[in-house]
Amino acid sequence: MAGFVKWLQKWRREEGEKWKSLSWRGRAEYLWDYYRLWIVGALCAVILLAWGIALLRDGGRENWFCACFANTYGELGTGSVFWDDFARYAGYDLTEKNLVFQARIYCDPTREDYGNQYYRLLIALLDSGTLDVLVMERERLCALGSAGRLMDLEDSRTRALYDRYSDRLIWCQPQNESYDKAEVAVGIDLTGSRLVGEGCTYPADAVLGVSALSPHPDQAEIFLQFLFEEAAP
Repeated sequence: MAGFVKWLQKWRREEGEKWKSLSWRGRAEYLWDYYRLWIVGALCAVILLAWGIALLRDGGRENWFCACFANTYGELGTGSVFWDDFARYAGYDLTEKNLVFQARIYCDPTREDYGNQYYRLLIALLDSGTLDVLVMERERLCALGSAGRLMDLEDSRTRALYDRYSDRLIWCQPQNESYDKAEVAVGIDLTGSRLVGEGCTYPADAVLGVSALSPHPDQAEIFLQFLFEEAAP
């Protein structure tokens, strides 16, 4: 221990002498040349610490609502203007619970590409009972519906949606024992909504489905009202 202390004192003395002899530009170059790994490591540690604090602060809280917008490069994620507009429309107190919008999912469920990390993330969100609604192209969403991962909109929990949007229902033929009927209403056509149309996030063929394990299916109705009312002239 004593040897280490002596080495540290010698190192500090030598570094101090070098530091005094350098210009401000020279000091910056010296730090980067000899200590960049330490600097990068310190920055990473700060970022991880900040992330950890945010996770501890928000991770233990429940969600008001969780939505996923697949296969779009639109600015729809958590913290976006779209996210903020809906939070205010729904009257959510974000100091009490979270509002989560996942907008970085790119996959084709018709292929069940388990090698695709985005597909695995989407399935995890659905099967863990985290996700409430999914917006995706019609054919791809129906593939998830056929597999039993979307709620039958005739279910009592979403019957209000079934009745209100009866002219927009998207049906699929089930390939899973979760449904006991020949055809199941698993989606709602979003044509004319805030998300679909010329100059909008989805050019066409976007459909909204409710996760079979949605913890807040009642909030889907508020979200759909927001999409269509905000799109009204």
